[in-house]
Amino acid sequence: MILDSGSYFVKPFNHAKMSLCLENKILDEKLLDGLYKLSDYMPEFGAEIFVDIKIV
Repeated sequence: MILDSGSYFVKPFNHAKMSLCLENKILDEKLLDGLYKLSDYMPEFGAEIFVDIKIV
């Protein structure tokens, strides 16, 4: 039985590009926090997905 499902952290670029943006200080912690919170409003764009299940 599925109890909950969803996603978090909207990731606008692939991993390599995200890393470059962080290294070059294009992205910072505040912006990363904002992308994490954005998934509350745009869950279909979350980069990390989860499913909580109960085995019956």
